[in-house]
Amino acid sequence: ALKASTLLFPVTAALILPEYSLYIFPIHLTMYLIFIGRFITMYHDINHFPIFKNNRLNTIFLDLIGIIYGSTPRTYFSHHIVMHHPENNKHDDYSTTLPYQRDSFRSFIKYYLKFFNGVFGLRIYLRNYKNKKIRNHGNQAVIGEISYFFLIIVGLFTIPFTTLYVLILPFIITRTLLIIGNWGEHAFIDPADYRNLYKSSTNILGKYNQISFNVGYHIGHHLNPSLHYSELPADFNNNININGQEDAMVLIDLHYPHIW
Repeated sequence: ALKASTLLFPVTAALILPEYSLYIFPIHLTMYLIFIGRFITMYHDINHFPIFKNNRLNTIFLDLIGIIYGSTPRTYFSHHIVMHHPENNKHDDYSTTLPYQRDSFRSFIKYYLKFFNGVFGLRIYLRNYKNKKIRNHGNQAVIGEISYFFLIIVGLFTIPFTTLYVLILPFIITRTLLIIGNWGEHAFIDPADYRNLYKSSTNILGKYNQISFNVGYHIGHHLNPSLHYSELPADFNNNININGQEDAMVLIDLHYPHIW
């Protein structure tokens, strides 16, 4: 988290010294590209397991570090924690991969556009809940998305080049990577048994887990979202026979973008 937070320095410099944007831009882009993969998996885990005991402080931290990496405020938590995990990629999951043909680029583009603009669909989904707190997550996601675009509009009129590489490019790249990641995590599904969590996600073992907070143990993560990432390898080893019996998809030394 501390290493990923260092991107705040070139962002701050770019905002304070926009006249030096041409020099700051390559530094910012290099740091962003170095950290973005780890940031996404770290951001995922921080949303599951808050760093701070104070909820407001944790929310502020998530919003701040999210913004500098192109993640609009409140949208990730509302989408991933409040909607995606309860639905587990089934039909009511707004980001479900079920209806799409995995080897079709046209299908991926349809999925991409739906996911990319999915915050409003997320709000429609969450407003059906009787629990007011859950419904409010949908409103917060929409407000966070609109606020981010408001910053972009203001920036384009004041410091356009800085806005392009500090807000616009990270937003497009980060959301694209999130879409590719979810597509890969739920790429191989048994249509006859899609409710079976062993057959609706993919496990990836090997080297990439060492730099991505064990994100490859995705089946175990969906089975038990409250399990800390450090416990996922042991959980998989303890349940390896069940994975075999359920015919789970397990790959080695790949990453989800490779599946995509």
